[in-house]
Amino acid sequence: MHLKANKQAEKSLGGGWRFFQQKSKLQKASYYEEVKSWANAGAAYIKYAHCRKSKTTTSTDGDYEAALRYVDAAQCYKKEAIACLEQAATSFCEMGLNGSAALHYQEIAEMYESLLDFEKAEEFFGRAAELFTEPMSRDRSKRRAAGCANRITE
Repeated sequence: MHLKANKQAEKSLGGGWRFFQQKSKLQKASYYEEVKSWANAGAAYIKYAHCRKSKTTTSTDGDYEAALRYVDAAQCYKKEAIACLEQAATSFCEMGLNGSAALHYQEIAEMYESLLDFEKAEEFFGRAAELFTEPMSRDRSKRRAAGCANRITE
């Protein structure tokens, strides 16, 4: 993913990779978000935050800006985590381990809720509820399914 994003950056900026390196760290982070390279975006936000914090020792503006960029980095890493969990859930489904997949779909849904993406949250709560209610599910899974279904209707 990192190499792909870097190649896309080089192409889109036209002036070559050296030009891209000269762009501010914040612009890099924004670009990486655009191409959904969440790990790169998170790392760029952290680098920017470190620079802001170290350059402004007398002003709280730098600290405030740094704090905001740490929040941005965390949001990017959440999106990276969601992608990983979705891959894991898909693999569990392919192996017939639907209970494990359902747990991860529920976790993804909760992460989307924290990102205020309620449409995606509803989608993943639905996936979890569907897997929890399969015939082989135990009572505990059925309770979890009901919990997911309730979250969809909220």
